[in-house]
Amino acid sequence: MVDDGGFQLLQIIIIISISVLCAFFIFSYYAISYIKENWNDNRCRPEYMMFAGWLGYDADENYRFCLNEQNNVIQKKTLKKTKNFFNWYSYGMKKIRNITVGAARKLDQIQLGNNQILGDVKGMIDNIKSIIKTAIENLTILLKKLLALGSIIIFTITSSATTLKGIQQGTLGAITALSDKQT
Repeated sequence: MVDDGGFQLLQIIIIISISVLCAFFIFSYYAISYIKENWNDNRCRPEYMMFAGWLGYDADENYRFCLNEQNNVIQKKTLKKTKNFFNWYSYGMKKIRNITVGAARKLDQIQLGNNQILGDVKGMIDNIKSIIKTAIENLTILLKKLLALGSIIIFTITSSATTLKGIQQGTLGAITALSDKQT
């Protein structure tokens, strides 16, 4: 009697290996077709950027496109925050001007000699002083925050450029390695 257990085990291993390879190729085919169909939506995601060359796209051109898109997003956010700051600043200046004009009118009435108005104006001047002091403090805080935001934006742009440069170098290195393997 001959024991064929080793041969049967080898057949099972070969069948399982072929099945796994078939499943891998089927999955790869669908994954690649999904990436190609949704390329415009996903082309700037790092996990898809490195496959640009395999999918028939120029990797360097894709990198420049993504870098430009990221810079546009950062610029839009910065411009929106700057616009909001200047809108608030303009609103504050109008309020201060209106208060100053009102105070000047009250001072004209004081010159006429009305003592009651004099008391009101003194109270208004104190209010104006406290409002101006608060406005200056708020402007100082806002300017500090704006400077901090500017440094964060500069840091983000610098780190994004460094990260994308690393991704580009890694992608180009992978493409070079793959082309070397193919030749």
